[in-house]
Amino acid sequence: MTAEELLERYAAGERDFSGVHLNTEARLANTNLQGINLSNGIMNSAYLRGINLEGAILRGTNFAFGDLMGANLSNADLEGAIFHEAVLLGTVFENSNLKDAFFGLAIIEEANFRGAIFDNTDFMECIWNKTIWPNGRIITDPNPTRN
Repeated sequence: MTAEELLERYAAGERDFSGVHLNTEARLANTNLQGINLSNGIMNSAYLRGINLEGAILRGTNFAFGDLMGANLSNADLEGAIFHEAVLLGTVFENSNLKDAFFGLAIIEEANFRGAIFDNTDFMECIWNKTIWPNGRIITDPNPTRN
């Protein structure tokens, strides 16, 4: 599916795109997809800067190598989502479910995880800077689970 087709169908009122495989390097920057269901979708290398996915169902969605700078993923269900080597600068995960999510080697700077649910969430070798942890602390430690 192309990004354009997804946007057309979303505009027509469709919300369930579970299992969708977007073309490599899909561009959905600054779009509003609140409440969309992209569970188990593949969005590798997608350009998602400034996208609004508030309240979205993103269980098991693969965002590996994606650019989610400034994206809003607050109140989203991201259980088992993959953010391997993703760019997460200023990304908002406030009050999101991140159980079993994988962030290996992601760049996480000035992101907001306030109120997020971590349970078996893997932040292996991430790069951190000025990130708000679920308890409100700002962390810069490459292994924030020690804090």
